Amino acid sequence: MSDLLNRRDALVGMCSATAAAVLNACAISDAEGPGASCDGVAATSSTESGHTHSVCVPNADLEAQPATAQYRTSEVSGHSHTLALNKAQLTTLAGGGSVQAISGAAEGHSHSFTLG
Repeated sequence: MSDLLNRRDALVGMCSATAAAVLNACAISDAEGPGASCDGVAATSSTESGHTHSVCVPNADLEAQPATAQYRTSEVSGHSHTLALNKAQLTTLAGGGSVQAISGAAEGHSHSFTLG
């Protein structure tokens, strides 16, 4: 009986670890807002509708370089934006280069970002 429980516990542990990895890969990283520290590459957006947003691309993504990654900008004037980067952009950032990206629209506008 204990052998059966050990197998069950092992399967539960493997499934939990797999689910956590999948959820982490699909997660959107949140910006901490203006003045917050960024363990990675930080950028401030263009000014649109009288305001800017900040975003942080964490070092973990620069190292892992997933096929796509999404980041939520800081919240300003009651809204935030989503910024998507692909593997090529993350590779460029990881190598010390810079990339340009445009956020998704919110409140009728979007922002451009130059990262790196």
